[in-house]
Amino acid sequence: MTKSTQFQHQSGVGPVAHHRAGTSSAPRNIDNYVQHSVYHGNGDQTDQLCAFEFYEIQETLRLEEENSRNGWQTLIKTPGNRKRLLLIVLVSFFSQCSGNGLVSYYLHSILNSVGIESSHDQAVINGGLQLWSFLVAIGFSSFLVDVLGRRMLFMIAAVGMLVSFSIWTGYTHLPLVIYRDWTFSDKWRRCSAVYANTGDTGAGSAVIAMIFLFYGVAGFAWPGLTVAYCAEILPFQIRAKGMAVAFACTSAASVFNQYVNPIGLERLQWKFYFVYIAILVVECLCIWFLFVETKGPTLEEIAALFDGDDANVGRSVEGVTHQRAANTEKISA
Repeated sequence: MTKSTQFQHQSGVGPVAHHRAGTSSAPRNIDNYVQHSVYHGNGDQTDQLCAFEFYEIQETLRLEEENSRNGWQTLIKTPGNRKRLLLIVLVSFFSQCSGNGLVSYYLHSILNSVGIESSHDQAVINGGLQLWSFLVAIGFSSFLVDVLGRRMLFMIAAVGMLVSFSIWTGYTHLPLVIYRDWTFSDKWRRCSAVYANTGDTGAGSAVIAMIFLFYGVAGFAWPGLTVAYCAEILPFQIRAKGMAVAFACTSAASVFNQYVNPIGLERLQWKFYFVYIAILVVECLCIWFLFVETKGPTLEEIAALFDGDDANVGRSVEGVTHQRAANTEKISA
């Protein structure tokens, strides 16, 4: 039996399928395989790669159906699922609590503090910031995701946000020592304290530049990969539950932005910025040591990166899926 015939026999397609008694799904499998070969093998039904892909798809669906009745405990049942759950929680938290909430909720006050009080000017800057974020997300995140990889884009975003936020905090530190008695309504003047103290519009422009830089580097990863990365690392049988956890964690992190930030800014003033600097440092470390690169392998092969030999994916007798996933893991390491 040739390899092609062997794959067809395993997949329930080809001439062998007509002699398999009691397989009512065989005609449907044949039709599906014919369509699959049109798009993956230029219509060649004897193509070995097409036969292997079809077998892998069938086996994965069968294994996922067997595990479809598992409850929420599945998310913590295996080491691979526990790592997936950890990454989902980290991605959801970092997407909301990396300093972006400060600008999102207090941009109006920041612009007032640097002498930009015209509603027209504020609307232009706000619109420009949104357009800039959109262009970065499209121009870099979308087109570079399969070139640089997910993990690299996360690292670029995290390091860039850390650098820009640290410079922003550096502009804040010394003037806040002078203006420590300001009330909560004046708290954002510390972001442009040089302007408030000297009237130098250049200092205010520097703060605005840091805001654009911060959102620019954040656009490398967070707008697109927050959901896409979580969906990629989750196998089909737990994807719905995993995404539900991801959205719940994202909403919980948003509560931090809405209710904790005002209290922290009121009590700690400029020192509260160091909370976000610490979060960004931890974020860089987590991405470097914990995040798994998913560029290259198929969804079935990504499962092998987390679960190894216990992954719920269909494999050929040669173990091609596991081998390719292992090779991908070595390259990303």
